[in-house]
Amino acid sequence: MRKYILGLVSFICFQYSFSEKTKSEITYFPNETVDFSLKYGIFKVGEAHLEFSVDKKCSGAYIHADAKSTGLLKLFKDIHFRYECCMDTITGLPISDSRILIEGDYVDINTVYYDHISRKDSSLIYSKRTDTVVVPKNIYDILSGFY
Repeated sequence: MRKYILGLVSFICFQYSFSEKTKSEITYFPNETVDFSLKYGIFKVGEAHLEFSVDKKCSGAYIHADAKSTGLLKLFKDIHFRYECCMDTITGLPISDSRILIEGDYVDINTVYYDHISRKDSSLIYSKRTDTVVVPKNIYDILSGFY
């Protein structure tokens, strides 16, 4: 009998730990920052900075990640990534995002705008590269999905 009760309790706890958050449970901490040191073995190859803030740059929360190559890697390849996202603080869904990639002489800039409201069964995204594309409902970008 003890094994049965212990098994039932552990099953309920296990299932609760992997349940998804509801929309009303999304929490955020204004002006939260995280710094990362990127290493390959014993060599430091990069640094990354992630910042979450609520300011006037967008109508929701503003998240940006900045990563640069350093140390030994910078001698061979100078890389700089910058991702920015404007996220709705109520639903956690992205409003817009942009990616800036600088790799030596190569520069790639892409901005995407999200429309989660106009269609009931799917969402729309728009960028200059792809024009308007129909995607699955409640799609995330890399930063809002990470956060």
